[in-house]
Amino acid sequence: LDEAILAGKISPLVDAARDLTSNTSIRVTVIDSSGQVIVDTVAKPDAMDIHLDREEVREAFSSGWGSAMRRSASTGITTTYEALSVRLSDGTDAIVRVAMPLSAIDERRIALVFEVAFFGLCVTILVSILAIYLTRRISAPIKRIDAAARAFSSGSFETRIKEEGPREVASLATVLNRMALQLDERIRTTNEQASRLAGILNGMTEA
Repeated sequence: LDEAILAGKISPLVDAARDLTSNTSIRVTVIDSSGQVIVDTVAKPDAMDIHLDREEVREAFSSGWGSAMRRSASTGITTTYEALSVRLSDGTDAIVRVAMPLSAIDERRIALVFEVAFFGLCVTILVSILAIYLTRRISAPIKRIDAAARAFSSGSFETRIKEEGPREVASLATVLNRMALQLDERIRTTNEQASRLAGILNGMTEA
């Protein structure tokens, strides 16, 4: 930038600026210390007036950085401007100004809002699906445990609960299965002992 401005090689600057801003709504302007526009990617610099009275240019010359928003004199479009002061090797300053139509910023803002909303909707749907899956994954084993407990209470200890699902539920199923097995064995042992005792009593009665 420094060498091109001081050597008066403006054409390569224009080409570089246009390459950088192609397919965008961004406009780049380079202004020398006298306020003369020497590079602009939209309008012809020779047809543009002195820019020393532009708010963002004054601020940039004063503090190194300036910004403003107004209707552009060359395009008639409400535009936001950002200007940066660049010190050249000859001790003078030049301003590099970037401009973008406010409508383009609003469009991008709206698009961003839609993107965020769409992302939020996707997250909500995924969370809902996950919640349904987890609910079913937990509720199904609990229902099996409930059914088995009812069977146990009616004396049907042959029923076995599938030991699957969340770790806590699977552990509960394991405990209940062991208890059912132990109770079933005890009842069978008790019945066998009762049968033997009845046989002995019957034999004693007959004798």
